[in-house]
Amino acid sequence: MRKFYAVLAAVAILVAFSSPAVLAQKDAKETTISGKLIDGACYTKLGKDKAVADGHNNCNMKCAKSGSPLAIFTTKEEIYTVTGDYTKDNNAKLLDFVSKQVEAKGHVMTDKDGKKELHLMSIKEVDTKP
Repeated sequence: MRKFYAVLAAVAILVAFSSPAVLAQKDAKETTISGKLIDGACYTKLGKDKAVADGHNNCNMKCAKSGSPLAIFTTKEEIYTVTGDYTKDNNAKLLDFVSKQVEAKGHVMTDKDGKKELHLMSIKEVDTKP
């Protein structure tokens, strides 16, 4: 019986590390993305015009503090959901960047529906003033 459970555990580990998400992350190249860090749920519910507007900054922060998934809205009007260690502890490492223009580096993964995620490696605020 022990042998059975050992084999079962080995198969479970193999399946976990060969999942499409893990394989995609290994193959993803590092990319730099620039845009505004916003609340992803507000973007989905309210649309880009409201979620990206400066009048929505307080809501973006409130949602970020509650642990809502954040996203980067680019000048090309693309949306990248932020994932990785930066999102731990209710986005604690990202709060200084909410509703600001940022330059983010990480690995981009696209799911079968075309939704993009950025596994964040680094982020910094960028000056948008000429």
